Formats: sequence, C-alpha cells, structure tokens
Amino acid sequence: KTAKEISNFVRGLNPFPGAKTYRADGKMLKILFAKASDEKTDLPSGTVIEGETAIKIAAGEGTVLEVLTLQPEGGKAMDVKAFFIKTKSIAGFPTMLSIIIPYLLLAFLQLQQYFLMKIKFHLVK
Repeated sequence: KTAKEISNFVRGLNPFPGAKTYRADGKMLKILFAKASDEKTDLPSGTVIEGETAIKIAAGEGTVLEVLTLQPEGGKAMDVKAFFIKTKSIAGFPTMLSIIIPYLLLAFLQLQQYFLMKIKFHLVK
C-alpha cells in the first residue's frame, strides 16, 4: 500500500478501534496520526528512515509515511519527539516498525471484508 492509503487507513481507525502495532518489548503502541510525505525513496517497504519530529517509514510505490502522534500502552497521546525523549532511545523501533505495515494491511483487509459482508447482507434483504 502507498503512504496515502495507509495514512487514510490510520485516520479512519482513529479514535476507535485505532491503528495498533507492538514494540519489540511486546508493549502496544497506538498510531493516532500519520501522513503521507512528499518524499520519495527507493528503500523497501517497512524500512525506517531517520527523522527527528516524525518516524518515517518507506511504503509502497516509493512513497514515505510519517508517523507524527503515538500513544504508548498505558500512556497519553504524544508527538514522536516527546516519545523519543520519554523512552530515551529508539531501541526496538526498527523491529517494531518493520511489522507496522503488515499489521495495518491485515487490519485494512479485515475491515474491507467486514464492510463487504455488510453490503451483501443489505443487498440480500
């Protein structure tokens, strides 16, 4: 999926049920706001790109997704810069972010199936 499709998906899941992923230490991390960047990249999807105010992730078709607002498990929503300060490192982020795209895509497919089922139900009535 492209960065635009993923950012629309994240926006569509906010505030409930939310786009969620898991850190390398097993703690849940909710993505509250992400946007498609104007940047282009040749890196494979899921690759984390350096960023100070956003976590940048290579997505499909050479697009780049910027994760801007997160909510750690049991914590309050915060921007990425505050999250880096709070955790004092980004250890575990490459592992966590390499699985973010598949989790979001899986949730996207599940929602698609759900809505298709609802549409078929209404057509049968």
